[in-house]
Amino acid sequence: TVKASKRTVTVGVDWYHVASGKHDWGRWGMKIAKSFEAYINMAVIKALTNVIATEDNMKAHGIGGYYANGIDDTNWLTVSKNVSLANGGVPVYALGTNIALAEVLPEATDGFRFGSNDDYVVNGYLPHYKKVPLIEIDNALVPNTINNTPKSIVGDDYIYMIAMGSHKPVKVVFEGNTVSVHNDASETKDRTYALTIDMWIGVDVIVGSKFGVILK
Repeated sequence: TVKASKRTVTVGVDWYHVASGKHDWGRWGMKIAKSFEAYINMAVIKALTNVIATEDNMKAHGIGGYYANGIDDTNWLTVSKNVSLANGGVPVYALGTNIALAEVLPEATDGFRFGSNDDYVVNGYLPHYKKVPLIEIDNALVPNTINNTPKSIVGDDYIYMIAMGSHKPVKVVFEGNTVSVHNDASETKDRTYALTIDMWIGVDVIVGSKFGVILK
């Protein structure tokens, strides 16, 4: 069972900026949507990272035999094969950051050359490797690290193998109604408009279908 908890986002704008006619209400509203989107993305990655943090965690979630250390052809083929067979023989795709996926290359690179228009040069990683499509995970910076040492939400040390059409390993649930509280500029001491959104969101790992992971 995934339990939901309340998450709140508040945005405000100075009344004088509104009165000048320069305020973009659409962009203002998008800040709320982007904030919730960033939170959900972070929660999903945190949930997955916690599962694969230790061998005991992986065993507890039933994926103890579906991981490998190091990117090489043997690990790649073994993990993708096991994930596929555990899900009825369906194709498997690989998820990772562009930095992680960039390391998926043939072991024997002698004579392996890239042209200026090759996918590896343009996108930074191969589109397929050993019958497995490679898909980049969208990344972002952790908010409180933007002005210091930037830290990405999605780490570059993992490549996830997911079976196509399978139950996704992370579940996101929403409960109840969204509550909006609007503060009018005439009611605030600093003459600002404010909008507060409360949402009940839950994120957790529910392994209904086997998935795999390769640790760099």
